[in-house]
Amino acid sequence: MADLNIKKGHNIRISGVPSDEVQIGLKPKTVAIHPTDFRTLRSKILVKEGDTIKIGSPLFQGKSQSNIFPPSPGSGIVTSIQFGPRRVVEKIIIELSETEESDCHDSFHTAEILYPKPARMKTAEIMRAKLEKARHLLGFLFLAWFLGCGQQKQYLEIYGETMGTTYFIRMVPDSDLSIKREMLKVGIDSILSAVDRQMSTYRLDSEISIFNSLNKNEAIHISDEFLIVLKRAIYWGEITKGAFDVSVLPSILLWRKGKPDREYPDQWEPPTDYEVVVEMVKVGYNKIHLTGSNLIKAHAGQMIDLNAIAKGWGVDQLFEYIRNDGVKNFMVEIGGEVRTLGKNNKGQSWKIGIDRPIVGTMPGENIYSVVSVLNQAMATSGNYRNFKEYDNVPYSHIINPRTGRPTQSNIASVTVVAPSCMDADALATALNVMEVEEGLELVESLDGFEAFWIIKENEELRSVPSSGMPIAN
Repeated sequence: MADLNIKKGHNIRISGVPSDEVQIGLKPKTVAIHPTDFRTLRSKILVKEGDTIKIGSPLFQGKSQSNIFPPSPGSGIVTSIQFGPRRVVEKIIIELSETEESDCHDSFHTAEILYPKPARMKTAEIMRAKLEKARHLLGFLFLAWFLGCGQQKQYLEIYGETMGTTYFIRMVPDSDLSIKREMLKVGIDSILSAVDRQMSTYRLDSEISIFNSLNKNEAIHISDEFLIVLKRAIYWGEITKGAFDVSVLPSILLWRKGKPDREYPDQWEPPTDYEVVVEMVKVGYNKIHLTGSNLIKAHAGQMIDLNAIAKGWGVDQLFEYIRNDGVKNFMVEIGGEVRTLGKNNKGQSWKIGIDRPIVGTMPGENIYSVVSVLNQAMATSGNYRNFKEYDNVPYSHIINPRTGRPTQSNIASVTVVAPSCMDADALATALNVMEVEEGLELVESLDGFEAFWIIKENEELRSVPSSGMPIAN
């Protein structure tokens, strides 16, 4: 048997649902849950181990598609999937049959996941199925309401890609909203582009990337928006006593890469205690040096990562833009972070679901609870999907800034409802680091904040809500 590596830049396609072409290194737009039901969902999970892959068929036309492998069609089994930051698929390992070895691993590959093709359906059934499909993303369920005589209005929606994920806006239409939609789309993309230029660690030319590349005592003049978000991040660092810390990136990178001199380079190992201590010298929200709008590199190797608060800021910026344009009932979501105004098209509070934290399930597949969100923001942070494993010990992707090590607790996920999405985003991250009792005490002391913990004990799940958490079910 031979192993075939499908890496970044290669294409795969899910069969059974049209237009599901996905390039490795990017998040897929859609993935089939059960093609016969005509249901799709946005998901970070592209394939799972054990899936059968069909290889060698030219599935679509386009540039750089001539190097299809192997020369003759074959099949294989997915034996391993490797994920990068934000669960972007970086590599899929496929075990081939003996006759299907190929040494063209650096060419542009194509593969197809074999799903059963959907049975033919009558036009009316197809339309009804499409109208009834649910919007799912990162554990959030957006409950759709359907058209009919005397029933509620259809939503107007705007969606696209940003910050390495997707955004989704749902609006209850008024008399002229359909005319505004295209104009809103232009403004929305402009706002998100600005956030990306300022705070994306995936762009080498962003303000934050430029700061991270500076030498000690060098400085960069940052934008007003970056300054606002950074000051708010420092505020949450103080409030949570270091459980939220945007300077923890050196420790995150250390654990992401693992022990540098490990015996088997392809097998991840945790770093040594010494390596952890060395990186912790660079960490500390109180070490961030601001002079006006000048951000100064206080320590060699100091780095900042605003990913745990920037998406929330992006949601808030879109929220204010749409509200200022006169829209009265809408919901904004970026990568699972949500903020709402008014009511849905049934005249009720927006209902947003929380995923049941089970390893191996796809976002939205299994809803644990539903929250009623009225003129508020909501964000969820969890550590049950993204983790590494060594000697059968799981290591969370959430690094405790206080220790420089992965969190070790029975907290599976935390959902926060707050006045702003930026604050909900930051606090949800911090509460995953803090002990439940410590976090609950903090939440109860904050006006306008509620939280919902899902705890895993002996393979059983239980919830711990704050006193005013608006659970709808």
